[in-house]
Amino acid sequence: MRKNRVALILLIVLAGISAFLLIYKNRTNTLDKESSSFAVEDTSSITKVFLADKQNNTVTLTKNNPGNWTVNNEFKASKDIVNMLLKTIMSVEVREPVSKAGSPQVIKMLASTSVKVEIYQRVYRINLFDKIKLLPHEKKTKTYYVGGATQDNKGTYMLIDGSEEPYVTHIFGFNGFLTTRYSPLLKDWREHTIFNLKYNQIKSFSLQITDKPEGSFSATKKSPRDFDIIALKDKIPVQNYDTLKIMDLFSSFNDVRFEILLNDMDKLKKDSIANSLPYNIITLEDMEGKKYSITTFLRLAPPDQIDQEGKPVLYDRDRLYALINDKKDLVLIQFYVFNMIFKPLDYYLIQNAVKQ
Repeated sequence: MRKNRVALILLIVLAGISAFLLIYKNRTNTLDKESSSFAVEDTSSITKVFLADKQNNTVTLTKNNPGNWTVNNEFKASKDIVNMLLKTIMSVEVREPVSKAGSPQVIKMLASTSVKVEIYQRVYRINLFDKIKLLPHEKKTKTYYVGGATQDNKGTYMLIDGSEEPYVTHIFGFNGFLTTRYSPLLKDWREHTIFNLKYNQIKSFSLQITDKPEGSFSATKKSPRDFDIIALKDKIPVQNYDTLKIMDLFSSFNDVRFEILLNDMDKLKKDSIANSLPYNIITLEDMEGKKYSITTFLRLAPPDQIDQEGKPVLYDRDRLYALINDKKDLVLIQFYVFNMIFKPLDYYLIQNAVKQ
């Protein structure tokens, strides 16, 4: 009983000291500092970032654990792009205040075209000199508006929420503007991964080639170096296959990415692509039975593209379309990235022998 009383008294004392320090800090801070403080020094404490523009585009980036973020609680966020944002949030600083003469025009611009930024952090109701931290909770700690670039393209207009003093901000040593780093568009934050499976995670693979059905096949792993290979056209088991080449194939699915997300493409064009004849269909199954599928489509080449003989090129030789994520997303992929994955059955055969 006595221990509980002592603990309660200690908690009250700590809360009192914390409140005193907070009040003292607020009194010593000037309004000017509050209206120009855009940076968050400890980005490891950031739990969520909300971005919204005037066209009702919104993005919510949520940290699940260090280095693992989701966008709009649905898709995995790109680690590199999130890290760039966090670096920006930590490093952004005021270059200069906007002049009194230019302030009304900048505020008008920010009111019509800016991106609203809300930053949430893990904070503590009791925090004594960063040594004693008690009662953690999530709190919105900063809200500001990000506008366009200055005329020299080396500064960015920003305004703290509740302030009437806009500033020109920058990152020391970086010659550019920061607007694009605060994009409220979902496509700019999504991870570009299509496949990310290691060799020992993959159970089976199949490739269906529309215009070359004799090249279609499936491969199922029975052991790390033993596979069942089936020629899909005639359902014939393949006997003499190159084991190392099949192993290389199963090793080709670690960090396979698309180039561009095309979900905002004109609906008629998007539907036309999705309803056209596929170039090929790839299906992976992992050891837990989960299947991953991608359907690809040839892409028309630019009208002025010609081959080495001067003849017009019909299809793009570098890129093609693909439907991924249960055909929910249309993306652009590169032949170079899928070079190994697209190889037909005859590439894996030894002396082209097939078991009859």
